[in-house]
Amino acid sequence: MLIQQGIVYHARRHIYSLLCLWLSCLALSSQAATSVWKVSKGNNYFYLAGTMHVLKADDYPLPAEFEQAYKDASHVVLEVDLSKQDMGKFQQRLAAKNFYGEGRNLKDTITPAAWKALHDYCDSRGLRAEHFIDMPVGIVITTIAMAEMMQLDIDQQGVDAYFLDKAVKDKKTIEGLETMDQQIDFLFSMGKGDESNFILQNLEELSQLPEQVDLLRKAWRAGDMAAIDTLMIKDMKEKYPDVYQQLLYQRNLNWLPQLQALTDSKEVEYVLVGAAHIAGKDGLKALLKEKGYTVQRLKK
Repeated sequence: MLIQQGIVYHARRHIYSLLCLWLSCLALSSQAATSVWKVSKGNNYFYLAGTMHVLKADDYPLPAEFEQAYKDASHVVLEVDLSKQDMGKFQQRLAAKNFYGEGRNLKDTITPAAWKALHDYCDSRGLRAEHFIDMPVGIVITTIAMAEMMQLDIDQQGVDAYFLDKAVKDKKTIEGLETMDQQIDFLFSMGKGDESNFILQNLEELSQLPEQVDLLRKAWRAGDMAAIDTLMIKDMKEKYPDVYQQLLYQRNLNWLPQLQALTDSKEVEYVLVGAAHIAGKDGLKALLKEKGYTVQRLKK
């Protein structure tokens, strides 16, 4: 079933905030610069790349800078090292989780208006709203977003998965900034306590998806973090402040000490995180500069 496939796909390829996910799925642009930076302190350095978690077929080949950084690095650092994860455990955890309390479900938790909106959306796509009845709203909306993106031919593995596969094949060291359990917890907590508004707002915004993808694709390819901040992050702060704090800002703070430690040795690491984690005043690029690191865009 499409819904179940969408959930498993997200579990494998960085289950994430809906906003981080569908506003970061981009296509080809002719800009020369890219979202890859060299971060250094003294003679030691690592690479920091902003990624998209799913792509279009014509996004490949990636800009040369992405491959250049990979070639120079001995370690690949991802948000989570999926090469060591058991996807079966995720499915078991999802099946066993009681999200709404004994005897309750999604329909009991949200308002009649929110359930009708979800039901109407599903009817329009040939789906059944009842398939979502026991799922947390984070998974509901993320799965819907994936289905919409697939209709836009945004159905290829993203930058993270691409380099994970390469690193496994090339036997490079692979590390993760957080665990799969942490990412699952983030997804399960999305919209909690405000389920009705979360569903209504996201269903309304799906109509803007093609336009948003088109606007943001050039920003990512060009490494235009100011545009990503304007188009994506500022909107998230305004509409979903709790999601922003939990899924972007707090995680950036959690990752910062790990990134700082990378320059303690002469080994070169290639860090790949969603582009939204790099942009803005709370992004990793700004946070690293505040800590005294030199952050330079990688050029051919």
